[in-house]
Amino acid sequence: MAASGQSEKVALPTNISKPTPHFLRTSVCELLKERLERKSSLTILLGICGSGKTQLALWLASEFKARHQDAVLWRLDANSADSMAKTKRELLRYLTGRTVSDVALEDPAIEKAISESKVPVLILIDDLDNDDRLPPFFLKSQPHCHVVITTHNRKLFPTETGSIMGHEVITVNGFNREEAVDFLSQELHGFDREELFSLVDKFDGLPLGLAASRGYMARCRISPSAYLQLLEDRAAVSRLEEEESRWLGIYYEKPGTKEGAIKLLHLFAAIRMAVDKLSPKVASVLKLASFMNDNNIPMLVLTTDVTTPTPLARQENADAVESEVEGLSLATVEGVGDNRMLSLHRVTQTSMQLAMNEEEEKENLERLLTILLKFFVKDNRYSSSGQLNYILMPHVETALSHASRMSGDSSLQLTMARLYEVLGFLYTQRGMAAKAEEPLRMGKKILEELAEVPFMTSSETAEGQTTGEGDEVDPEAQLLFEKLALAGRRLPDSMYTQILQNKVFVDQDIELFRRKLSTVAELEEVFRDESLSATQLELLVRHGLILPLDRLKEVYLPELHVSINYSLGRCYFYMTEKYRSDQKGKRDLVQCMEMAHRLAKQIHRKTGVAVLHQYLTERNALLYLRLETEGKEEERCKEDVLYARDRYTALLQDQEDYFEFGTLKKSGREIYSATMCHRQLVRCYNRLIELAHTEDEKTAFIEQAQLHCREMIDYAEMEIQTDEHGKVTGQLERLASFYNTAGSFLAADHNPTHLDEALDWYRKAYHLEKNKGKVDYPLSDALFGLTECLIQRGREEDFIEARLFAAELKAIYEANWPEKTRDMEKANALLEKVNVLNE
Repeated sequence: MAASGQSEKVALPTNISKPTPHFLRTSVCELLKERLERKSSLTILLGICGSGKTQLALWLASEFKARHQDAVLWRLDANSADSMAKTKRELLRYLTGRTVSDVALEDPAIEKAISESKVPVLILIDDLDNDDRLPPFFLKSQPHCHVVITTHNRKLFPTETGSIMGHEVITVNGFNREEAVDFLSQELHGFDREELFSLVDKFDGLPLGLAASRGYMARCRISPSAYLQLLEDRAAVSRLEEEESRWLGIYYEKPGTKEGAIKLLHLFAAIRMAVDKLSPKVASVLKLASFMNDNNIPMLVLTTDVTTPTPLARQENADAVESEVEGLSLATVEGVGDNRMLSLHRVTQTSMQLAMNEEEEKENLERLLTILLKFFVKDNRYSSSGQLNYILMPHVETALSHASRMSGDSSLQLTMARLYEVLGFLYTQRGMAAKAEEPLRMGKKILEELAEVPFMTSSETAEGQTTGEGDEVDPEAQLLFEKLALAGRRLPDSMYTQILQNKVFVDQDIELFRRKLSTVAELEEVFRDESLSATQLELLVRHGLILPLDRLKEVYLPELHVSINYSLGRCYFYMTEKYRSDQKGKRDLVQCMEMAHRLAKQIHRKTGVAVLHQYLTERNALLYLRLETEGKEEERCKEDVLYARDRYTALLQDQEDYFEFGTLKKSGREIYSATMCHRQLVRCYNRLIELAHTEDEKTAFIEQAQLHCREMIDYAEMEIQTDEHGKVTGQLERLASFYNTAGSFLAADHNPTHLDEALDWYRKAYHLEKNKGKVDYPLSDALFGLTECLIQRGREEDFIEARLFAAELKAIYEANWPEKTRDMEKANALLEKVNVLNE
């Protein structure tokens, strides 16, 4: 590379150096070579710092020089206004042998000289981040002139779409994984490819980071794993930056840069220099994002200021973030309005984390977890509220992995326990119950350590029944309540007030409040702002919609324990195949469900507050156990099913007010709960039809099942929301499950008329799930139902369609649930059967 003083020697034919000796030709090089086939071209290389833009431009210049020995090649340093002015003067002197005294005449003189040149010209405009520095004529096509611009600014030369993206732009993202391994293997030999891939992923494939790390490892003779361990130590990283910057300076210091002007050339340092250009507010947002997953971060969440979360402030924050981070290629933003998603380079995240001291890291993580707790909730009954939860799952998981390495006070511990609870619950709802147990057990452990709960062995009970019914003393649940309530009372009032003030209310909460508040004016007063004020909280407490602070402090931690145990116990229903051979594990999960119900009843007994999980633990856990048939005598089965039927009938009429973490969640009869109870009653009567002793009894059970099936569908479809054009804007997240239940019931009696109707319901479920673009249990249930019903109906065209559904079913299990061997065997058997029928 040319020394820093060489660019001042007018006699030099060029101030463009060759690419580094370790330059690796990549797929981008082929795109660039195509540009040289043209008579003239404009090429814009766009990418984050360290992605290899300048080296690609230097390689292109060397290829150009090889084709045109007499060509003019010149680099304009656009990093600053001064460096641009200096290198433009040198270009004019080289082209014409003179300079001009009037700066305003300089650009026209350069344009004229280039247009009159008898030899080909290539101009490299390097590090352009401000289009005011660029003479407009460089963007025009000129004979025999090739212009290459390197930039990290996506906002250059704005078009109607707001970006420079077009045919002249080549986005440079560094090496792909295979190219990166090839690059590392030039000097690093004998290492496992997976170990090299770990290093590639750490630097996002960016050449500047990989070049420095490769050189350091080769010189020090250490492995990629050892190098990655060094990056976990801030002090070690500081030493690495200094040493690697000295080595990089041999190859990467650019012409015209005075000695010492760039102290650190290491990739992390280069990114920090870019981050330093951000406004304080945007930099603050990016610090939060550094502790999240790198893709699809909802801007709605990230730009919400917990202290003043007004829609206008959020919009302004999001606009500023989008403009500044894309201007430096530190991140990209997709979507519009509140649906915008931010994606960062992982190396940007690492750089920002390493730049923080321990105190700053803790402060930002606590702030992030508090924001996530505001939006990340268990209420996934409806598609509109559930979608954000599912988007946030990988971000919560990443943030918790960072927080788990950090010590914190009781407030942080409680926040983490809450997030682990919701994360585990949502894994069960996404068909990933195997991943749910770990976060749920972690949340439970944190909570019990916070409350100093002693180790207890749950008492043995019959499945589906609990101790502590009625007025019976339940010492185990009583001790657990006392420990948790005492710990809850010790926590500061401000923490509970913040939890309530930052709560996000879904449409169903607002509808419930509408029924309870006496006037519309009061409702508007409550939801005037996105964060509740002390006055608004007082109004809600007065109307019984939020618990008083002293009562909330007594209830909160015991309720959280109930919620965690409930979700943990219900993992059994999602993994019954696993627990058929693990009776000890099954007993543990059953005891979790039972203790959840017993503790919920203890809360009610001690405080007078009915928590929502008192209702849920019976409806969705203990009564589910009653409906199990495996290992039971027929009479015991029937007795349990009749008990469950009676309890679901009673729950259908339940008028109790139930609270969830301080806020009224269910009051009297409401549609979703009614839908669930009718669904379970259909299941009860399906069992009873099989257990009926007489035809009259069977007929009566069928009639009741039909009644509840109609009610279930009617209630479920009441919750479908549409806009003025009839487009669905919201519905029950598990609507397909209700359709499958109807299909299953109608298919069970083998009546041809009912079979057609069953197929209709299964098809509705199938199309509903397919439109979601994700794989979940309701889709596999619909495919099982469709395949079996089509085989049963037996038309020639049915077998052809059944084969398609059976093949899809098998593929879904192979890709998503290979551990479900019994279902896999059933799917394979169906496919084999339908293949025979099609012969």
